[in-house]
Order: sequence, then C-alpha cells, then structure tokens
Amino acid sequence: MKTIFGTSSKWRRQFFDDFGFDYEIMSADIDEKAIRFSNPTELTLAIAKAKATELLKRIKEPAILITFDQVVVCNGVIYEKPKDADELKSFWESYEKYPAQTISAVVVTNSVNGHQSADVDISSTFFKPLPDDVFKKLLEDNAMYTSSGGFMVGYPLTDPYIEKMEGTIDSIVGIPIELTKRLIIQVQS
Repeated sequence: MKTIFGTSSKWRRQFFDDFGFDYEIMSADIDEKAIRFSNPTELTLAIAKAKATELLKRIKEPAILITFDQVVVCNGVIYEKPKDADELKSFWESYEKYPAQTISAVVVTNSVNGHQSADVDISSTFFKPLPDDVFKKLLEDNAMYTSSGGFMVGYPLTDPYIEKMEGTIDSIVGIPIELTKRLIIQVQS
C-alpha cells in the first residue's frame, strides 16, 4: 500500500528524504485559519483531520494517508507561523523566559478500510537568550516565517542557543516517528 504524507512543509519533506522514506506528497491546501480552538491539542488535531478529509477526496488507490499539524505553546499562548517581524520578535523574546512547547498532531487514515487514528506528541525546547547580532539575523531570515513558533531545531543560526530539549527531535520538528508508527499499526486492522 502506498504511503502519502499530506503536508506542504518543506521541512517535513527534507526530513522524509533524509531518512529515506518511500512516499508521495499531497498538499491539502485548506484554510487553517478557519479552524479555531483555544486548546492547542484540539486545534492541531482538528487541522490535521481536516487535511485528511480534504485529501481523501483525491486519493483513488489504496494508501495510508498521514497528515500533520503543529503549533508552539509558550507561557500558555499558542504560536503558529509568525505573520511578520514584530510577531517573530515577540515569540523569541518569550523564549528567553519560557520553554517553547511543540504540540505535534498526527492523523493516520487507511483509505481502504476507512480506519483513522490520531494523537499528539508534546516536547519542549529551552533557549538561552540570543545575542543582538544573531537576533537581527533571525528577524531577516525568511525560513523562520515558515515554521510554527518561528523556530526550528537543526538550524545553524539558533541551535547554539538551545539550552535543553525535553522530548525527541522528530517530535519537535513536527514528525513524531514513534507515534506515527503506532497509529499506522492501529489503522491496519
């Protein structure tokens, strides 16, 4: 059975390529901003499920469809992709005081039997304060505007300022591997 990752994230695609997954990519192109919940777990699960619903309309062959969503929560506030430099700056100023908690939702759907399983994985990243010159480069870096919370692990500009991580790197980048494997097993029966 084919594996389809329902994502438009270039960071997730790079991750799949780096690990040699055999997959196809489809993008749901839904209006994520139309889906709103104040609870980050509910929000990410609802968006990942909406992506699956949209993509299943286009899948015509047996497949395991895997969709994702992620937000960052810092001091109780949900951070999605920063809309501008001011928002990115406020995100990073808060990371100097509080951990960036990633809420990564995964939804796995079997297109043959219709079974679907979903769950979230939560990890935290603690940052040291960024020096002014690094902070300035960060605000000018277009890549930061394409990631939830405006940060990434494995990124040369900010990695030296990671104090510690609680959870797995794959979860922090939005692809919790162990959770995904468990959900795939659940939809196969």
